[in-house]
Amino acid sequence: MDYQERLQKLRRESTGIDCLFFVPGVNLYYLTGLKVSGSERLFLFGVLPSARTFMIAPSFEIGRFRSTIELDTVFSYRDDQGPLSAIKQALKRYSIKKIGVEFKYMKLWELEWLKQAVPKLQIIDLSDTIKKLRIRKCPEEIRQLRKSAYIADRAMAQARNEIRPGVTESRIEGVISEVVKSRRADGFAAVASGPRTALPHARTTDRIIREGDLVWIDLVVYYNSYVADITRTFFVGRPDPQLLEVYKTVMIAQRRARTKTVPGMTAGEVDTLARSYIDQQGYRDYFIHRTGHGIGLEVHEEPYIVENNLVKLEQGMAFTIEPGIYLPDRGGVRIEDSVVVTEEGVESLTKFSRGINII
Repeated sequence: MDYQERLQKLRRESTGIDCLFFVPGVNLYYLTGLKVSGSERLFLFGVLPSARTFMIAPSFEIGRFRSTIELDTVFSYRDDQGPLSAIKQALKRYSIKKIGVEFKYMKLWELEWLKQAVPKLQIIDLSDTIKKLRIRKCPEEIRQLRKSAYIADRAMAQARNEIRPGVTESRIEGVISEVVKSRRADGFAAVASGPRTALPHARTTDRIIREGDLVWIDLVVYYNSYVADITRTFFVGRPDPQLLEVYKTVMIAQRRARTKTVPGMTAGEVDTLARSYIDQQGYRDYFIHRTGHGIGLEVHEEPYIVENNLVKLEQGMAFTIEPGIYLPDRGGVRIEDSVVVTEEGVESLTKFSRGINII
């Protein structure tokens, strides 16, 4: 990844601001490659309009940061001192009176330290600027997304082989975890069965799978920090006729959105591709969430595939397509893929079979 180029783009999009401050998290990683765990100790990474950066951090952490990134200055503090003096030194040295911060990620207590150092500090939200930088993935990011998707497909295939009457949801989740870890990746999964599949965000329990159940698996994989997200639904034994009809409806709605999405459409129009078909089949009231969400360094990020979202899709944007229908106390079906926008349409990064899966 070309982190210097990312920092330069950030500067070009943030003129008129004395300093841009970042806290531990995905945006700091995106801009610098630094992985810093947030804690009760203040850590701030400062980006100046010139080609300079600095850091405010606990003194015992400085050694590892200096070895991984070039910094103009480090303003350190000991635990018994607290960070206020270090913040004041930094703001005074660079004549900082107007700052940009990440409203979505900076905690109130972190912001309060800055305001305490300079009570009349002007504060600007960087959310739109960061969104603009991260929303389109570069070729290297797309390669990482593909690797995550490949692992997700392998884990889903192994999980499918474990589904049978008498097995618990937690057992299947455990198999997924083993596969993901064996690929040197991280991740998590939710496994729901029977009537619990009608809950879109059900979490795994020790429920025993029975003959006639629906089972869905929602699986997230992080590889080199990039995310793939996939959901598949399975029938255990002879399908219930209405739930089979629901499955076919969701399958066609998802296919419509995957195959008809092209650059230049809005995110809202992608939602409509799936939702309109489900509406036509009489299940309008049972599709109770958006059609998808962006993926990248976070499992939920821009662009959100939701009705009336006017963000226009461009090559390199990555997101999920995941329509679902949920019948209370009966069961629910969701089919989800991670996709990336290409020159002519979208490429599905996850490829596990979307056909009717009867076990």
